[in-house]
Amino acid sequence: MHIFANEMVAGDSHELHTHANCVYSGVFYLQIPQNSSPISFKDPRIHSRFIMQTVVEQNPLNGGNFWINPTNGLFIMWDSWLEHRVPVNKSTEPRIALVFNLHK
Repeated sequence: MHIFANEMVAGDSHELHTHANCVYSGVFYLQIPQNSSPISFKDPRIHSRFIMQTVVEQNPLNGGNFWINPTNGLFIMWDSWLEHRVPVNKSTEPRIALVFNLHK
């Protein structure tokens, strides 16, 4: 397992990426001030662009792309192949989280 602290200040972002050679990745949000950026996920599998069910109302569970707005104490874990990013942080206070990767 690999674990580290992450601090994002105003203007910071993380580009779209995956975590190679890992099985699961996750984040535990410690300090999430107002105007903190969400974490955004994108399904990179090619079939997710072609085999889609009819969506009446978009939500985080029915699309290939979704986002989660972090809150203090929120814990998220996902398959490491899932692409994710954090858009530009607009909070004036630091956004602090613990990030981890479970390796093979």
